[in-house]
Amino acid sequence: MALGAFILNCYRVFNTDLSSIRSVYEMTILQATSSKIILSTELILLPFMIPLIYSDTYYSDVSNKVNLLILTRTKYKYYIWSKAIVIFIVSFFTVFFPLLLNQLLSFIPFPLYGYDNRFALPTYDIGIQNYDANAMFDLLRLTHPFLYNVLFSLFISIFAGLFSLLAFSVFLFLKKNKFVVFLTFFLAVVLFNLLISMVFSYRSSFTTLLTPGNTGSFYSLLVWLIFSVSMIFLCITAKIKKMTIE
Repeated sequence: MALGAFILNCYRVFNTDLSSIRSVYEMTILQATSSKIILSTELILLPFMIPLIYSDTYYSDVSNKVNLLILTRTKYKYYIWSKAIVIFIVSFFTVFFPLLLNQLLSFIPFPLYGYDNRFALPTYDIGIQNYDANAMFDLLRLTHPFLYNVLFSLFISIFAGLFSLLAFSVFLFLKKNKFVVFLTFFLAVVLFNLLISMVFSYRSSFTTLLTPGNTGSFYSLLVWLIFSVSMIFLCITAKIKKMTIE
């Protein structure tokens, strides 16, 4: 998706007047208007695509009885926690590297300082009108735009890792068909995200909070992170305790 977004952004501005070209930082998958649909789609499908990579590793081990061989050489808690760490790392970098590559590729065709921006304001206006106090980390966008993009890439990647771990936690207790589990988990996350939007505000949904330029609260983002980590920790420790007793 990141490579496709780069190609699309290049195509949309090909032969365009220089006055309509935005800076390299605003022409990435994270901020470019032409590829916004790609980012939105990726965020919506994040709880489905990323867990497919490795979240079913425990399910596969149990199905093939590989776990019995592994447990002859290590304790169950080390076995589970090591899998959790690997799942998070793999999922994190699976998302982070393409986002970072998209940013680096954008340095090739697009200028460092753009002649246009999302507010259609003069290039010299970097802090009067071209600033939204309600937008998350908007001051960072103005002062250090590269770090701004990297920060949101990190947020998206962290959520990808957490979604994978949540799916892994489900697999610890359910032994149904793995594709049914993946689909059920995805639908549960989407419905929960929709419920958050309806009960509180759309600004509190993870799809909004992970989109650069959003007017959500950083505290809402922290609540999502703390809630996810807590659920993962509770599920894993409960499974370890159950298997230790048995």
